[in-house]
Amino acid sequence: MSRGPSRASHGGGMARTTAPGDRQRRTGTNPKRVIVAGSSTLLVEALAAALALYSGVESPRSAANTTELLDKSRARRPDVAVLCRVRLDRGTTRIVSELRDAIPSVRIVVVTEQPTPRDTRDAAEAGAVACLSLEAGLWHLIEAIEGEP
Repeated sequence: MSRGPSRASHGGGMARTTAPGDRQRRTGTNPKRVIVAGSSTLLVEALAAALALYSGVESPRSAANTTELLDKSRARRPDVAVLCRVRLDRGTTRIVSELRDAIPSVRIVVVTEQPTPRDTRDAAEAGAVACLSLEAGLWHLIEAIEGEP
């Protein structure tokens, strides 16, 4: 059973993949501009690399810290910002609020280790459209990026 990107049969590299129903959803539209930032470099880089394989996302950018996230977001005007935090705290909601204030049209998706109902509520009140667990599959993140319910 496949759970994500698959190896290409030629060359051994990673193949670009599509989510179930992706061809119908993305036909005639431009890929989403996505920026990924967070408290874990490994997690941020891994998510950016995984999203780069998905045909519905334009080459995702990553940011190492809040200042870089805000600067790159102002310059690039992403459609979606994915904020990866191992634990949610007031700093996370502050970042979500700052990003929402800087770019009101951006969809903000928070990914964290084990979000509580309070974490989800706090993230939503700050302006996030989704608060996902690190246990969620990549397709859950893609659905949040795409705006799926």
